[in-house]
Amino acid sequence: MAELPAHSSGNPHDELARITQENAQLHEALRSRTVLGQATGLLMAALRLSPDEAFAALTKMSSHENRKVRDVAAGVVARRTRPGLGR
Repeated sequence: MAELPAHSSGNPHDELARITQENAQLHEALRSRTVLGQATGLLMAALRLSPDEAFAALTKMSSHENRKVRDVAAGVVARRTRPGLGR
């Protein structure tokens, strides 16, 4: 008989809950990565920054505002994609 992974309790309900939680975390990570890429690109274009400089700008804003980088990035994207904001 095959061994269960170390993180598995053997209970199908527990395993389903674990997989569901992991799936939600992966979806959130993908959304965060997407918005970070968009914000980085917007800063690169608007301020003529390198990718590293644009990401550094996001992390600096995050630190100064005491907010998560992904939240700062989402704000950058939201401000730049609203109608009438130079698009």
